[in-house]
Amino acid sequence: MPAQRTVPTSSQSRNSESGAPAAAASAPPLRPLIKVALLGDSQVGKTSLMNRFIEGTFDDTELQTQGVNFMEKTVSVQGHEITFSVWDIGGSHFESMLPLVCNDAAAVLLMFDLCRRESLESIRKWHEKARSFNKCAVPFLVGCKFDQLTELPEEE
Repeated sequence: MPAQRTVPTSSQSRNSESGAPAAAASAPPLRPLIKVALLGDSQVGKTSLMNRFIEGTFDDTELQTQGVNFMEKTVSVQGHEITFSVWDIGGSHFESMLPLVCNDAAAVLLMFDLCRRESLESIRKWHEKARSFNKCAVPFLVGCKFDQLTELPEEE
């Protein structure tokens, strides 16, 4: 199972008289951190999905990711705070960075562009490479750019 790290929910409290750390019983609980890897060919929408989830924004002029990028977002699920660490790799030119992205991930989103068949055909390769670094991450297949797919002329 992928290792999960935790992040403190607030700064450590200190005993007001001595300045020493407060007793462990009064320390705030640690928040679970779940790492998610976004994999797929260049320009399939990995960065756009990450920005939409983390920041709630979309920029159709987004530049291609160079290397690796990651962002974190804390959400409340049934009254418990969980931090998602989302890792984005800049396509096949940066495959040497796959261990950094895949190690310790709880989930791998295998992403393809619905308008580019070749990006779907490369998913098997991405999955095999991800599995070589992390056999426990749950894979998800994600088709992106549905809005552009609906604008394409029908093929006969």
